Amino acid sequence: MDMAAQHPTAALLLCEVVMEILSWVPAKPVPRLKLVCKSWNSIISHPHFVKLHLHRSPKNAILLFTRAQALTLGGEEKQSLVLSSVESFIQNPSSSLDAQENRHSLHVADWVSGSCNGLVCVADILFHSNDDICDIWFRLWNPLTGFVSVNTPCLRANVHNSFGFGYDESSDSYKVVTVIPDSSGTVTAHVYSFRDGSWKTINSLPAILFYAEDNNGHFIGGTLNWLGLRNPRGDDYDWADVTLDMLMIVSFDLKSDTHKQILLPKGIDEISSKDPTLGVWGNRLYLLHDYKNTHFIAWQMKEFGDENSWTQLLKISFHHLGVERLFPEFIFENGNIFMLRGRHCFEEVFYDRRDNSVKRINNLANNSYFIAFDYVESLMAPQHPTAALLLCEVVMEILSWIPAKPVTRLKLVCKSWNSIISHPHFVKLHLHRSPNNAILLSTRTPPFPDKERKQGIVLSSVEPFIQNPSSTLDAQENRHSLHVQDWVLGSCNGLVCVAHILYKNHICDIRFRLWNPLTGFISGNSPCLCVNAHNVIGFGYDESSDSYKVMTVIRDSSGTVTAQVYSFRGSSWKRVNSFPAFPFSAEDIGHFIGGTLNWLGLRNLLGDDYDWADVTLDMLMIVSFDLKSDTHKQILLPKGIDEISSKDPTLGVWGNRLYLLHDYKNTHFIAWQMKEFGDENSWTQLLKISFHYLGVERLLFPEFIFENGNIFMLRGRHRFEEVFYDRRDNSVKRVNILANNCYFHAFDYVESLVQPCLAKFMSLNMGFKNLLCSYEVMASLLVQVGMLREADGLLFELEGEGISLDNHEIFSYLIEGYVDMKELERSVFVYDFMRVTITELAFRVSVDMLDFCGKLNCAKAKTLENLVILICGNGKILEAKNIVKKVLPFNPEVSSFVFDEIAFAYCEKKDFNDLLSFFVEVKRVQSVVAANRVINSLCSSYNVKMAGFFMQELENIGFKIDEVIYGILIGWSCREGNMKNSMRTDGLQRGRREEHRIEEKRTEAWTWRLNTQQQRSSCVKW
Repeated sequence: MDMAAQHPTAALLLCEVVMEILSWVPAKPVPRLKLVCKSWNSIISHPHFVKLHLHRSPKNAILLFTRAQALTLGGEEKQSLVLSSVESFIQNPSSSLDAQENRHSLHVADWVSGSCNGLVCVADILFHSNDDICDIWFRLWNPLTGFVSVNTPCLRANVHNSFGFGYDESSDSYKVVTVIPDSSGTVTAHVYSFRDGSWKTINSLPAILFYAEDNNGHFIGGTLNWLGLRNPRGDDYDWADVTLDMLMIVSFDLKSDTHKQILLPKGIDEISSKDPTLGVWGNRLYLLHDYKNTHFIAWQMKEFGDENSWTQLLKISFHHLGVERLFPEFIFENGNIFMLRGRHCFEEVFYDRRDNSVKRINNLANNSYFIAFDYVESLMAPQHPTAALLLCEVVMEILSWIPAKPVTRLKLVCKSWNSIISHPHFVKLHLHRSPNNAILLSTRTPPFPDKERKQGIVLSSVEPFIQNPSSTLDAQENRHSLHVQDWVLGSCNGLVCVAHILYKNHICDIRFRLWNPLTGFISGNSPCLCVNAHNVIGFGYDESSDSYKVMTVIRDSSGTVTAQVYSFRGSSWKRVNSFPAFPFSAEDIGHFIGGTLNWLGLRNLLGDDYDWADVTLDMLMIVSFDLKSDTHKQILLPKGIDEISSKDPTLGVWGNRLYLLHDYKNTHFIAWQMKEFGDENSWTQLLKISFHYLGVERLLFPEFIFENGNIFMLRGRHRFEEVFYDRRDNSVKRVNILANNCYFHAFDYVESLVQPCLAKFMSLNMGFKNLLCSYEVMASLLVQVGMLREADGLLFELEGEGISLDNHEIFSYLIEGYVDMKELERSVFVYDFMRVTITELAFRVSVDMLDFCGKLNCAKAKTLENLVILICGNGKILEAKNIVKKVLPFNPEVSSFVFDEIAFAYCEKKDFNDLLSFFVEVKRVQSVVAANRVINSLCSSYNVKMAGFFMQELENIGFKIDEVIYGILIGWSCREGNMKNSMRTDGLQRGRREEHRIEEKRTEAWTWRLNTQQQRSSCVKW
């Protein structure tokens, strides 16, 4: 037996040995070793291995950022990165730069700001042509692995900026620091962490000027270091005015985001003739400058941060080097070899201070100049939360444009998509981007003496509804039944508010609930509100508190008006007393727009009953109730109305616009639109058309207005006759929308995923958030006391959080309760939900049990049969087949009923080839009943020839053909008109029958002969 398989410690030891060996392999071949096996891939991808490998990788590489100048006017500059080992570069730098396999092209606007742990920081700089302003984006790049991070947010700065790149080990984050001085000498620093994903501004930097030519901060020991001046006068300065005490080194700590000043070497006794240079090579800090324009001097800080460790490493004359002036590029081998750039930009000098040798080369023949950096090849690919966040944002961005109905099914793709789609931010974003092009019709049949009254809602998109409204309403898939005592109050953000009203004389008890027809979400009922029959109701949304509210306004016989508001986030009704004393139209509901509910009413009228003939124009007004502040205001009617209409006017909201509709002298229909809600001066007369032109005798009742007031759906004098009027082409279309003589009321509607957070449930389970059993107890108690809606809402809330209860009793009682309430559609919906949920749970539990236990001896045969029935009934044939294949090696005597159930499922799917291969693989045959069904399905789906071929294959694996199968084949052959095949099958049946009869006779003869011999032997013994 394999040692690693037998002992976990041996397997762990083996992994450690592999990790130890691979950590010494050079970085370039290591990524290819991921393909060896999964364990090696896991080892190499592990962050611990990446850091171990980086620690052991030799720091013997150099990275050159090259920029080739344009050779001709209008030519294009080219930029690239060249990677080379130090040894080969020293021996032959020209060949190293010309090697194409180590060259990586960059965009012309890219600038390399540094390298750390094998990662290169690239700045994408966009210069503005009109002023000294540029936009900068940074990204990380690993040239070996190809890893590229996302860009940082854009940073706008002036062109006199300097930036540095480094690593903060304490937070395991890579950071970019950009230092920006202004013309007055004030310096600000902006720090960006690739782990946190945001910029941070540091204002406490000393007022020093950083050199624009030395564009990069130098990283060493967790700090970025710049050489600069203290107390300069403005941005422009003359080097002749600079004194030695003005020079300093500023060291910025990436861990604490603080800075300190480092003094220059004490041996510097006078200022250099040109700007000195700071650099970090081989993890040492260097200061390089000239002396009286005749010598080149190099200082090295042995211990970073210790100002006493400055050591003069080199002092050599320009004459010895054969150049007039030098610019340092790189220092190799702990300060022994210097690469210096001469006066001419493309001329390089290599000086080895060990043997005092000088080597002059022109290594860039293509007129390029370069900047050199320390570099080490590594596997580093930091996992940045911003990258994962960006992926989620990309998925969210794509999904937010998909229609709501298919989005609900996309929850099943994976857990991350389920989390994204269920997140409140995504729900709001998707709602914001969903087109408001749907209509909701609340339908109600008339009270016929011999028929039961029915109610429901019909959903339709606007376009097909306009083109053919009758066919749209007859589509059963968009129809939802309601209880006979339910009334739809309105729709907001895809949620429908339903009032359950129970009338008792002149008093009614009302309970409200929210319902999302798309997702099936149903909230719990509001507390019962007992009111008189003279009330009006409105439903809307308060964005400030993210709550959906219902408002009821009640007027008694004395004219006193009271209003009560219920928030579905709360648990009780709130009384509003400061309401104007006037009656509302009893048939009207509140119209929601802009966070307010609006009614049309009368002022200064005593008593409940009034005659419209006594109403004057100044008595009409619109009351607008603000759901945020629970206050009201009055909105004046359009100024163009000069006389009262002959019948009650109508207020409505369609397409997020407020409309006022009325008749004129009983001859014309007039429509007003408020362009800007709340602005009384924005009333515009949209339509004035005669009843005669519309083909009606008199008064019209508006039902819906489409396409920003262009198409009107009006109800004529006869209640079941509708008129469509398009004012763009002045066309009239008369239809009977509901052929079954239904009343209906139309609402704006949008399909959405909204599932509001209900404070009642949140407060109930706040203390049990991590206990699954507490949810079962809560749901069970709610069901037992008859609070079905509350239990239903809790189950859907849990499903939204990815929690599924597998308690059969809760679902059973819930379904039974809905049946008793005659809410059959809801009971069927809960049953389907339970069936799918329980199927998923049963399959997962069974697979886990097989994987961990190995055998299924503990399970009875009946349990396996029920499981297969459950899974096959849900269409998961492949899962059922896999479970049976796992069970067979340990339980060969699996019931034939299991195989029959799989065969029946394959017949429904019509995948007969897969069925046959399954039976051949498991070497089991189905029962006669299942075989008959399969053969009949083959004949009906394909032809008799295919069925005959399948029958022969069944015989090959041991199945015995009976007369019923022959009868099926003969019958289908006759039906196909293939009498020849029918006769051949009949002959085959007769032949098989004769063979069977002969076999039976032969068996009987052998049985009689055996019995005779036994009797004779018995007689002899006696």
